[in-house]
Amino acid sequence: MIKKLLLFISFGLLGSTLIFLAVAEFASNSHDARANIGETDHSFNSQSRRAGTGRFAYGEVLQKSLLFFEANRSGSLPDDQRIKWRSSATLNDGADVGRDLTQGYYDAGDHIIFAQPFAFSIAMLSWGGVDYREAYQQSGQLDELLKTVKWGTDWFLKAHETDSNGKTARLWVQVGDASDHQYWVPAEEIEAKTARPSFAIDPENPGSDVAAGTASALASASMLFRGIDDDYSDKLLQNAITLYDFAETHQGKYSDSVVAANPFYTSWSGYWDELALGAAWLYRATGDSTYLTKAENYLRDQVKFLGDWSYATDDHSYAAYALLAKESSDPYFKSEVERWLGTWLEGVPPVQYSSGGFAHRAEWGSAALSLATGYIAEWYSDFVEPNQAYSDFATSQLNYLLGDNPRNYSYVIGFGENFPRRAHHRSAAGSAALDGSSRFNDHLLIGALVGGLTKPEEHPHNDRRDDWVSNEVSIGYNAPLASATIQQYKNYGGESLSDAELQRLIDN
Repeated sequence: MIKKLLLFISFGLLGSTLIFLAVAEFASNSHDARANIGETDHSFNSQSRRAGTGRFAYGEVLQKSLLFFEANRSGSLPDDQRIKWRSSATLNDGADVGRDLTQGYYDAGDHIIFAQPFAFSIAMLSWGGVDYREAYQQSGQLDELLKTVKWGTDWFLKAHETDSNGKTARLWVQVGDASDHQYWVPAEEIEAKTARPSFAIDPENPGSDVAAGTASALASASMLFRGIDDDYSDKLLQNAITLYDFAETHQGKYSDSVVAANPFYTSWSGYWDELALGAAWLYRATGDSTYLTKAENYLRDQVKFLGDWSYATDDHSYAAYALLAKESSDPYFKSEVERWLGTWLEGVPPVQYSSGGFAHRAEWGSAALSLATGYIAEWYSDFVEPNQAYSDFATSQLNYLLGDNPRNYSYVIGFGENFPRRAHHRSAAGSAALDGSSRFNDHLLIGALVGGLTKPEEHPHNDRRDDWVSNEVSIGYNAPLASATIQQYKNYGGESLSDAELQRLIDN
């Protein structure tokens, strides 16, 4: 797989969408085997005075993690947009097919909208909001979470077409293609450089994985909005039900139907995992035991057991098993989750611990994978069976990435004293070239989690714009960050910045 990746690196403009090309070999086998330190800026060193009873100011981390999503908004930006160096962009998305596909989120440091990681991100954010709602309310970030999720779910509602019988006729799953990566320009300039073609799945060109993954996003979001906006919650749930029926009825991998999704987000794990998670969320949202039975059967008969990966864009089985550990009376689901978590806690290869305590699983996206695992570990301890070792693991992984490591380095931009300032992100770079120079990006991408350690050894972070392995950002990275952080906020508190303080940092 690495040799294949090298064929694309010659463009020098690839986004983090290639993360899953590099890890595909691991992901596809998961069911079979199942340098530069950032400069100091003390203006950001606020965690020591507001950290609550924990190591860091988790309220501030949460606040900044959600802010990142505003930097990756597509479409016509609202009046309350806080990041003023971003303006409305890609306002003609969907025009090529006569459909309004504006809004939503760009995937990473590029400007493509990919429904598969997009849906994962919304589901992960919603999961944290549903099960830690009280903590979100206490943190003062519930409204920001709702805005973040709704900016995404509104796009999925636009992207979902139904026929006269109320059945799914089409789901638009991608806007933009590989040509996007040939232009190192901010989002506001990309339409002038290249076309942004739209791609869909339909009954003749199925995509059970992305359809069921979107159903998970909409069903979990419907629970998040329940009691806040019931009409919107009902609309999300009905679309989730319709999409799930489509995913089951017209089975197939979306990356077989939408060639443009390859090699960026190829569906290596298949679609049984998404069908299982979609059913699990629909059971939680509706209480209909038919969905619970579907989820149980898909996991027992098709997925069969967990591998050594984690909940991420391609493989949803880890989240599905976790939810069923709580919802199902079959002890198989609990035992499987506990066995899997044991491989992470004990550092069973290919999971390896750095000397500083970071659980490393992959070269690409290592930070997000450890946080997703930590989230499930803490969630399991909170909702299934108390386990201090699980909670300690979750805390240690987030703390490591926030600066509790041998270099006192934060992998979250704008948090702590030392953090990346040259992230691989076209809009934040502004006029800065795609290079390895010491020049900072024009804009500080506050709250963004970078890819992280490429190896299970302690080494200086490679803070270069031309490093898309360890120094790119993604909505698929920040969703686990936000959900892992709300758990630690629940446990330890930690103040957020005032709106005025945050805006001053943004405007600097």
